[in-house]
Amino acid sequence: MKRAVTALVCCGSLLAGPVAGPATATSGPVTSGPVTSGATARGATARGATACSRTTLVSVAHQDDDLLFVNPAIAGDHDAGACLRVVYLTAGDDGRVDDYVRSREDGVRAAYAVMAGAADAWRRSDLRVGGRSIRAFTLDRPPAGRGEIQLLFLGLPDGHPRGRGSASQGRQSLLKLFRGDIDRISTVDGTARYDAAALVATLRRLIERFRPDTIRTLDHHSTRLGFSLTEPVDHSDHAVTARYTLLAARQAMAATPGLRPAVVFYRAYGISALPPNLTAAEQARKSAVFAAYARHVYCRPGVCPAPPATLAAGDRDWVARQYRREAPVPAPGAIVSWMGTTSAPNDDTATARCLEVGPGRGAVRTHACAGSPAQGWYVLGASLRSALTGRCLSAGRVPVMDDCDGGRDQRWNLSPTGRIGTAAGCLHQDDLLARHARLRVVPCDVRRPEQRWSHGELEARRPAP
Repeated sequence: MKRAVTALVCCGSLLAGPVAGPATATSGPVTSGPVTSGATARGATARGATACSRTTLVSVAHQDDDLLFVNPAIAGDHDAGACLRVVYLTAGDDGRVDDYVRSREDGVRAAYAVMAGAADAWRRSDLRVGGRSIRAFTLDRPPAGRGEIQLLFLGLPDGHPRGRGSASQGRQSLLKLFRGDIDRISTVDGTARYDAAALVATLRRLIERFRPDTIRTLDHHSTRLGFSLTEPVDHSDHAVTARYTLLAARQAMAATPGLRPAVVFYRAYGISALPPNLTAAEQARKSAVFAAYARHVYCRPGVCPAPPATLAAGDRDWVARQYRREAPVPAPGAIVSWMGTTSAPNDDTATARCLEVGPGRGAVRTHACAGSPAQGWYVLGASLRSALTGRCLSAGRVPVMDDCDGGRDQRWNLSPTGRIGTAAGCLHQDDLLARHARLRVVPCDVRRPEQRWSHGELEARRPAP
């Protein structure tokens, strides 16, 4: 993220026009109400208090990710009567120590007021989650028939596109936390600290509190990190936010009977190279919502009486597009990991990784799905066999291909929930954004997306008589 005199890079976005400096006033008449906590907060913000017909939880890294990459899905949910709970993991500070953070928060409040067709007036509705206070704001008077909108700000430091962090925030980043390079990360105001487990637990508790029907987040397959308008890379904060959100969702669903939200992932920077796919009406509304945000971020109040008229290349491309990260459809005989990647030999469009017999004797791995014979599998009795070699997948600390002997370590169960397990444990592909990612067999845990697999129809062969 770099700032120039006439163009601002914000979460990778560029807005052309004069930059008069960050806003210093609040977005509309925000009134400070009591900070609710614990069970009281649940009642005050959950469905029962506002009669939400549905609830959508949006979990993103920065204050504009939702507007540029997830919308117009958010506006569509709100139009259909859903309450919106929008969680921003980082402060979007870009390593700055001025009023930039406040201007971005003002901007997203203004944007959601435009989306709702309401006055830009909000009330404080802070939450107490896991012993930490989360700043939150609720739209004061949504129009009749429209659901409540609540924005929550965790305030963690912006990690910059490659995850190196900023000097002003001690080089902290979500990527370093995810990879174990740091044990904890502090909010930019120093009021809270999280280790990885606590951060995921906070997201899990928010999911359990709000009980969303739909969770919308960013791309959990991104592994090529950086910023570009021409190369299919993504911001480190986007990639980690999506992964932590997925982990939290899996944990919440495992712990909460009846909680089964649809989790939808959205591609970010790389969509600028894809064809525009929104209608003219969708583009116009998405642009108007983003312009309300931009007015607060790029202009002091009173300096810009109207939003800047021209969007630069990135924002202009993104407001014309919205692309989901769709789950791959396995070919017959293929077994596909939930752990995708955008790194070669995969790319931003084809992220799927298939279970494959490796080049060495006994080797097995995940690799870019190519429909090759080495990626074909069939079931014989309880064994899982390679269509290429006829050898059996065998469990150990590291799975291997071995001669079939009917032993316990070759008896696999393919569960309806996508786990592949033996008495020794479940097949587990480490997240490919992690350091030293590998294919392992570990104790089975339904909460772990690394243990989830999709497979095409596997031929069930009968033993020879």
